[in-house]
Amino acid sequence: NSISNHRQSIKHIVSEFQAQDEEATGVVDTNQFRVILGNLFPGIPTSKSQEVIDALDVSKNNVVTFSDVASYVQQMRVSTRQAPQ
Repeated sequence: NSISNHRQSIKHIVSEFQAQDEEATGVVDTNQFRVILGNLFPGIPTSKSQEVIDALDVSKNNVVTFSDVASYVQQMRVSTRQAPQ
């Protein structure tokens, strides 16, 4: 069901983020986040990775927080559900 699938995808995101966030600060740099994206979405184009990073690193300080990732994922889920038929 969709709740179970959502839980699995969240667990995968958390696991990948934790693997890169060795100090458990909830923050990774953009290079680490590229690794996360590559692991979650093998073969993701560089342009798409950069698009996601640009959306998350709005202050352009080369860091991505887990909080921002979680918010972004939630926004994507909402916008996908509300897409016109």
